[in-house]
Amino acid sequence: TTRRKEELERFELDSLRMVGTLERAGMNWGIVQSPEGTVYRVREENYIGRNHGQITSISQDQIVLNEIISDGSGGWLKRQSQLVLSE
Repeated sequence: TTRRKEELERFELDSLRMVGTLERAGMNWGIVQSPEGTVYRVREENYIGRNHGQITSISQDQIVLNEIISDGSGGWLKRQSQLVLSE
């Protein structure tokens, strides 16, 4: 809770679109577009979405992340989500 929020944490995950990937110096980057049309480059360990979603892997067709969500009874659950490459 003390870390500085990243830009893509302002948006709901389902409002973000994966539009491509980039490989540079052996590192995979995901290319994500916000609902405002701004394009961002993300990598593993970046945070996106409003549920503390941390990217765990990036492949040619998806970005996988772990989110922390309320379980409805005062606790928290970790769930895996993904952004799939838009056609």
